[in-house]
Amino acid sequence: MKKCLYLATSLFLISNSYAGYAPGPGVSMSVPAGNRILMLQSSFVVPSGLNIPKLQTVFIWPGLTPSGGKNYLPLNQGVLQPVITHGNSCAPHSVSVNNGWWISGQYVNTSNSRLFPKHGVCLGGEAMEVNPGDNLTTTIEFIDGEWVQTIADFTKMETTSYTLSLSRLAKTPGITQSQHSAYFVIELPNYKKFPNLRFTTKFVAISITLKNPDPNFKNSIHTPPGTSCTQAYPEDGSNNKVWRIDSCSVDSLQPTT
Repeated sequence: MKKCLYLATSLFLISNSYAGYAPGPGVSMSVPAGNRILMLQSSFVVPSGLNIPKLQTVFIWPGLTPSGGKNYLPLNQGVLQPVITHGNSCAPHSVSVNNGWWISGQYVNTSNSRLFPKHGVCLGGEAMEVNPGDNLTTTIEFIDGEWVQTIADFTKMETTSYTLSLSRLAKTPGITQSQHSAYFVIELPNYKKFPNLRFTTKFVAISITLKNPDPNFKNSIHTPPGTSCTQAYPEDGSNNKVWRIDSCSVDSLQPTT
């Protein structure tokens, strides 16, 4: 199943359980409607030592969504997400590599039949091959009216990036959709065929920049069963606009009971 179709059905609703475990919604955090997220940065390691079946696809990503915020329409619910992928994807520039892992900046939106009548849109930048054990840092940042996703592989010393104007995509010049929620997610689209593929990804050195101060941001962090985060804290001198989280861990299959 292609990633763009899977996101439409299971990103915000836990899919049907299998033997008490299923891919879950991951870690989430958000800001009030009058605020917005301007930057999300995190680092993580490409999984190693996994016996991934040939037909299994794995997606691991941090991402931003509007969650009904300012200028939510006409785009509705899309996801800005640098995705590390094992297997196939609807994203352009997908690559086929021996070890199966690659990453690219992406935008996936399957929620709007008027703008995207053919089952949504799946956009992305150039893909970069990565190896198990590589140290990656991803940044999603709003710069001069556009969203810039930058991915750095500090093991191979390589980078790739993807820039997208949501106002141009929505055909609303000068008016861009605000992003109000951040996610850290592992997706296994056909996990029911391979229910034993269980592993944990730890996102570290997480930094979130907000447009306006939010002294209560730490209280918005949601960690369902199978996930955890260290305590969020504001960066010194940021006036509660820049928040740090040392780490968030996400299990590939989370308990459903």
